[in-house]
Amino acid sequence: MDFGYDLSRTNVASFSFAWLQEAKFLISRQKYLEYLESGKTAMALHVLRNELAPLHTDPDLLHPLSRFVIYSFHYTCQSLIVRHD
Repeated sequence: MDFGYDLSRTNVASFSFAWLQEAKFLISRQKYLEYLESGKTAMALHVLRNELAPLHTDPDLLHPLSRFVIYSFHYTCQSLIVRHD
């Protein structure tokens, strides 16, 4: 089975480190999203700043995640507004 990696030409230590970093990112991203979903915005921001940002400096990966904080805050505020229609 060919996964597109030629391990004979790859430094196994750097290969393993890259996979470890990616696994950490995916786990932290899931934790971040679960905190947002449960309304724990402060905890989600902590994960974003202290776990996700140090792992990836690519804005294309981090900016969409940070937008979720704004959206969750917006919808929380809307749910608190009492409508007098």
